[in-house]
Amino acid sequence: MLNREGTFQNSSKDWAVEELANDLRLPQGWQSSRITLRARANAAAGDLICSRLPIKSLQEMLGAQRLSMLVNSVTSIMGTAGVTRVPQEGGPLPGEPKPASSWWTVLGGADAYIFIGFLTPVHHRTFIRENGGFIEAGCHTDRPLTPGEEFEGDTLVWKIADSPYALLEEFGDLCSKREPGRTSQSRPAAWNSWDYYFTLFTERHLDEQLKILQSANRRLPQPVEQVVLDMGWSTSWGDWFENGRFPSGMKGVADKIKAAGFTPGVWLCPYLGQDTIYYGRPQICVRDKEGITRIGSIGGLSCIRIDPTNPEGEQFLRDTFTSLKEAGFAYFKLDFLHYLVTVPGEHRFYKNNMGRIDIVRHGLKIIREAIGEDSILLACGCQPEACIGIADYCRIGGDTSTYVSTTKILTQFLAGRYWMNNRLFTSDPDFLIVRGDATAFDPEYHHNPYHEPESDPTKSRSGAPWSTLGEPRLWATLVGMSGGIVTLSDHVGKLNAAGMDMVARTMQNCTTEAARPLDLMESIYPHIWLREGERPALAVLNLSGEPQEFELPAARFPELAQFIGCKDIWGHEDIIKKDGKLTVSLPPYDAAWFVK
Repeated sequence: MLNREGTFQNSSKDWAVEELANDLRLPQGWQSSRITLRARANAAAGDLICSRLPIKSLQEMLGAQRLSMLVNSVTSIMGTAGVTRVPQEGGPLPGEPKPASSWWTVLGGADAYIFIGFLTPVHHRTFIRENGGFIEAGCHTDRPLTPGEEFEGDTLVWKIADSPYALLEEFGDLCSKREPGRTSQSRPAAWNSWDYYFTLFTERHLDEQLKILQSANRRLPQPVEQVVLDMGWSTSWGDWFENGRFPSGMKGVADKIKAAGFTPGVWLCPYLGQDTIYYGRPQICVRDKEGITRIGSIGGLSCIRIDPTNPEGEQFLRDTFTSLKEAGFAYFKLDFLHYLVTVPGEHRFYKNNMGRIDIVRHGLKIIREAIGEDSILLACGCQPEACIGIADYCRIGGDTSTYVSTTKILTQFLAGRYWMNNRLFTSDPDFLIVRGDATAFDPEYHHNPYHEPESDPTKSRSGAPWSTLGEPRLWATLVGMSGGIVTLSDHVGKLNAAGMDMVARTMQNCTTEAARPLDLMESIYPHIWLREGERPALAVLNLSGEPQEFELPAARFPELAQFIGCKDIWGHEDIIKKDGKLTVSLPPYDAAWFVK
């Protein structure tokens, strides 16, 4: 059905492409192919296109003139996720992502959909994109090829069905069978220092928070069990020793957290380093095409990338994480992992024949060996396909903040990746934060100081910060319906009664099941979410600045009728049934959450 004639796009034509033998036994309806590239002469890095199909053919195949494409962004901070139109006539709409996906996509109309993606284990950076009237699927080689050298692409799979949810969930099942995820029904609640203190956290703040959390645990329906020191505790990135703000040392800090009744956790960015690595251990760094280690700007900071394929880089990771494990830490939040995947193709690793996803996995496996099977590993800023089977938790979106603009962007990520929870790992939606003008007594630290809408192409943190009860309720509802972990990151002692009640209600109504966005393929910002399982729930989100009346799609989803008469936990009006229609009315930027 898909055009399997492989092509290779780079500046050279000295290559040959062939399809490999395929002995996969896939469930009914699924098809697959795999392409290999063989260089006849020196070939620069390029794109191996495994399949190329005209959009017009897809429109005929799916019986729709207008196609929707579900985009999985290459990283959670580079571009947006969510649904877009193919083709984008008249250019993108506000909030609409480009028609370029990573790892997988779903395309379709009203009655038929096609899933196109790469089966795990994935080895390379992959793409499914609209290009010149075609949908192309393939792999980035990310390295030059020498004469006779081969590059094996990842396994492309596809299927047509009448439900995008069935396609996504079946793909998740296929991946989890080939590469089982570390999943658990246990969801211990945590507290993390980042979103309130940012890089300013100190041991004095820790002492204060431990007492506050002990007191809060007597009131919360789910006690906080883990306390995580986020960015700001070390002397610099790559120099993973405590700075002067933690005079007790890392072992002393871990002992203090354990003595207070919590599991100690710590943040690191294991693949990034700063001056101490650049000047002191340049041999463990990724090099440019000339073989030179150069310091560059990453996220506005001067950094270098650490090479986990280098034997000395491997030992650096082992030593770093063994030391922290021996100090008493048992929860490790690993950040900015995607920077090894997105490093420009002319850069070189010690083992440069490895795919970029394989390189990230190689480093994560070393870290897992160092911290042991009994520790929690949270992969943050990581391509999900890179951490399956290694990470316990995986962040499925970008950083949250106290702005509706951020909530809208994260809605897109959580919608497209809902199916990963309990299949590939336990999802991390990011922090459950609720502080705002209506929910906290704290004007100084209400909002994220990294407010740079002009330099952020997604416009996260643009506009006004939260000022009403409805705005944090929107985000709390999404966290609660994600089925993932709950991590607080407010100064809990400065939340007022409304703020504490919002946290408590969210905790009370969480389950381990992820909700499906029922308008996944229709809305840039999905607003109707259904959770099944032992505690069915329906969430309706108003992500606009105007009052809205939402008609529930009861004809397509008759199970929505079970929520007639069910009370919204946030206190809005009940679902109204009139003239055979079910409607929910909401004020601007607010949510209703009906839980059975």
